[in-house]
Amino acid sequence: MVTEQLFTLKTVMGWVAVWANVETLLGLSFGHRTEPQALRLLWKKCHFFEMHALGVGRPKSGWQTDLASRLADFAAGRQVEFENVPLELTHLTNFRRRVVEACRRIPFGETVTYSQLAVRAGSPRAARAVGTTMAQNRFPIVVPCHRVVGADGALRGYSAPRGIVLKQRLLSLERRGSSSSRL
Repeated sequence: MVTEQLFTLKTVMGWVAVWANVETLLGLSFGHRTEPQALRLLWKKCHFFEMHALGVGRPKSGWQTDLASRLADFAAGRQVEFENVPLELTHLTNFRRRVVEACRRIPFGETVTYSQLAVRAGSPRAARAVGTTMAQNRFPIVVPCHRVVGADGALRGYSAPRGIVLKQRLLSLERRGSSSSRL
């Protein structure tokens, strides 16, 4: 019995591909121009050959349907939290797991530097390793690596399609969403 599944959805910010099982999110790709591009990047990022054997379907469990709805809302500019989305993190080292968990706690509409995130993850001298972890993030948006910036506040790389352009768009969208939610 196959317990893993793929599903896609089209948002105003592009196609999203989700790989999940009944209990956890296994991987996600965001912001693609086409559904096949979203699926290709997800497969490439997650490195699992079994994914090719899965058909693309619809969300099957309650948390998956909720995730799809939240991703669409986020892309439309609404303030959405993803901190309670269950993630499969067994592929990560303890350090990388701490970085992912610390990144998940960065509030909507705010940014931190790679060095600040390293401190929050308990490894203050590991800013470069934090950057590597963010570049290999399997869960963009859910683990908001777009909220991590350089020491001077400049946007550094972003592994999603359109790179820094998409990162800037996400941060602008969040700043508008967080300021309007405070009114």
